[in-house]
Amino acid sequence: MIARDDPEARRARVRDGLSALATGRFAERLRMEAAASLLVVVHRALQLARSGLWVRLGTDAPGAALERIVGSWQPQSLTAAEYIEGLAPGQVSGLMELGPIWAESMLAAENAGSAVRRPRHAGRSVRVSRRA
Repeated sequence: MIARDDPEARRARVRDGLSALATGRFAERLRMEAAASLLVVVHRALQLARSGLWVRLGTDAPGAALERIVGSWQPQSLTAAEYIEGLAPGQVSGLMELGPIWAESMLAAENAGSAVRRPRHAGRSVRVSRRA
């Protein structure tokens, strides 16, 4: 085992990092890590929506495209990073571009769905502000 503070090991790590930066691999590695994180968030949100624990959106184009990309991932078989690595570059780009748009619409739908609550003791609607 190489000690963490071993000068040669440190030089090798720096050399690898500089090589990744110089060849453009560093940015792509970060992009793939971000896509894997986004995959996990979208997958969890879709699970909540399917189970009725989150407001489900209609089948808009961004949502349908994301469901096609995310829907075939089986977390028990592949890690998020492995799944992302197996996607076509266009699918990764689609996930990265559509994810934030879709997330915003999911949050808006959830906020709209929770804006009107019916108290148990009254038959009238009460508007609840979510701002502090």
